[in-house]
Amino acid sequence: MTLKTLQPHHSYSAGLRGAMHMIMDVLASATTVSVLIAMVRVEQFGPSFLTLVVLLVGTCIIPFFVLRKDEHIKLRAAIMIAGNLLGIGFTVMTLGVVATSMIATPFFFALGAAVFNPKAIQSILAATALTLLTIAGLFLTGLLQAPEITMREWNIAFGNWVVTLFITLVFCQLMILLIHSLKRSWQDTDSESSEKFSQFEALFEYAHEAIVIMDVELGHFIAANSKAEALFGMPREKLVGSPVFAEISPEYQPSGQLSEKRAQLLLKQALTGEHPTFQWTHLNAEGKEIPCEISLSRIPPFEEQLVRASIVDISGRLAEQAQREELQNRLAASQRLEAIGQLTGGVAHDFNNLLAIVLGNLELLRERTDDPSHLRLLKPSIDATLRGADLTRNMLSFARRAPLSPSRLDLNELVKETHSWTGRTLPSNIAVHTIFEDALWPVNADQSAAESALINLILNARDAMADGGALTLKTENITANHQISDAQGNVLTPGQYVMVSVHDTGIGMPVETLKRVFEPFFTTKSTGKGSGLGLSMVLGFMQQSGGVVLVHSTPEEGTVFELYFPATDSTQELMQSDLTHPEAPIITRDCRILLVEDQAEVREVLQEMLQADGHKVVTTKTADEAKTLFDSDPAFDLLLTDVVMPGTLQGTTLVKSLREKVPDLPAIFMSGYASEALQAENIDPEDLRLTKPVQRSELQAAIAQTISGAKAS
Repeated sequence: MTLKTLQPHHSYSAGLRGAMHMIMDVLASATTVSVLIAMVRVEQFGPSFLTLVVLLVGTCIIPFFVLRKDEHIKLRAAIMIAGNLLGIGFTVMTLGVVATSMIATPFFFALGAAVFNPKAIQSILAATALTLLTIAGLFLTGLLQAPEITMREWNIAFGNWVVTLFITLVFCQLMILLIHSLKRSWQDTDSESSEKFSQFEALFEYAHEAIVIMDVELGHFIAANSKAEALFGMPREKLVGSPVFAEISPEYQPSGQLSEKRAQLLLKQALTGEHPTFQWTHLNAEGKEIPCEISLSRIPPFEEQLVRASIVDISGRLAEQAQREELQNRLAASQRLEAIGQLTGGVAHDFNNLLAIVLGNLELLRERTDDPSHLRLLKPSIDATLRGADLTRNMLSFARRAPLSPSRLDLNELVKETHSWTGRTLPSNIAVHTIFEDALWPVNADQSAAESALINLILNARDAMADGGALTLKTENITANHQISDAQGNVLTPGQYVMVSVHDTGIGMPVETLKRVFEPFFTTKSTGKGSGLGLSMVLGFMQQSGGVVLVHSTPEEGTVFELYFPATDSTQELMQSDLTHPEAPIITRDCRILLVEDQAEVREVLQEMLQADGHKVVTTKTADEAKTLFDSDPAFDLLLTDVVMPGTLQGTTLVKSLREKVPDLPAIFMSGYASEALQAENIDPEDLRLTKPVQRSELQAAIAQTISGAKAS
């Protein structure tokens, strides 16, 4: 990792080299001055001082120009120390104790202590002390004499030499100890600094997140780790040292703020000691947007404006969050559907009972009048009641509570018939096209509900093409080899299906609308133009039929609804769970029937219908009353009972209890409620099940079939 801009500005080695160069340059300058002074005193002290001049020039001034590189530091220091000590020794031998050059001796030993090891410098100091003591002895014994009388008097005074040599040598030793102490401190500090920097380097480079360091004053990054390289897709050399901020951020953030202005504000907060954490959109080298979470903090040295940015790619986190929100939305939608389904089922149950009363009374009136004008009035009333029953069945289909009557269907024929009579509802500016698969597989589905689903889709397509367009109805055999889904999360599992598609070229739907298209009571139509239940009923019918509906739409291009019905094998038996309506039912008479129905009006209508056919009818309003009555008088030919009633016993448990006493008791169940109730475990598969409202002909056929079956067994 290259972090040159973050390394300590002056390590021990670098600092020592710089200090040595500076000290030796100063000493060289001082030596130059000394040489000039010595030249002035040549006449006073004789030509021997020329030797001193040559020595100083050779050991101090010439190396100043020749030995400038770092690798020459020790050599230059050694030459300078040796030359100056020789020069000092020469002046002391010439002038004696008054030689002012001895003042400089501690400085040269300080220089030596910085360059050489302790033993070497102590040896040099011992040699120097011995040399000075020898010179002092020579002056004290008169073997050496100063050039002037005053100097001679000073040199023969023993005390002068003691004081001068003691001070000089002690200061030399102190300078050696001081420099050695400083060297150890510098080395320890340098080691600690290097260790801490290595730790910082490791933490920086191997961090889990991308990290960059910006010099706010310079306006560019001064460091970046490998994670930052990977995040931005740029080499470190490009990230570091160049103003690349504009390249790695879009001009505007998703919030609409200018990236540069927003960044300046956040960096300013960091420089004031805050630690802002925020979401940011970056760009990689390919220009792809990367959602990130960034945290800023100021780092030392605080005399500089350095800010560290820790950057985490949160695209995965946002995707997971979006997925969680989508799942939560689907769960909420599912719960709403369930709640509305339960409400719809309850409303449909009560409505079926009302229709049962109306239909029963109308049919009884039709049987009792021969007046043509009355019959003309009764027929549309009965037809309207039956259409109301179909509407209720559609509501129950939405709630998944309708007892559908599936039969073998050719969807080609169903689409043709539906198109033939719905064509009148389509304006002339809509062109209708049909595409039919020749050998279409058969399906098992409720014909009435399938027609209603197709009509809903055709009318929705018409409303989507107010300015005209094209409507295409298509059938096709589909073999799904893999799972297919749409924007709503509806899934088509692998298998064989017959698809009916309704494709319009209308206004289409945006994604927001497409996600809610199957929600109950959701509609984009104006008030009074739609209830918002049509597509919900289509979805409920397809799910109850074991199929699925998929929708695809693009604004201004149109919408496609695809109904997938599970294909059935040609040899498969019909899935007929409800009683078929024979055209000419055989009416059975003179049966003793136990009628159990909690709704008084429904009970009265059924009783009158049965009595009109010649049956003897005994009624109860609860299954508990029927049980008590049957226990005292079990001589009944047939039990006709509602499924859901108040009390301890329900219709299914009543039949089970009565058959413990009379095992072959014939029974017919009626319900205006859920198919789940009609499929309860206590109902024998051979027992007939009727859905309210029950037409008189249907009831007659059911009684005839049940009684004849009981006699045959």
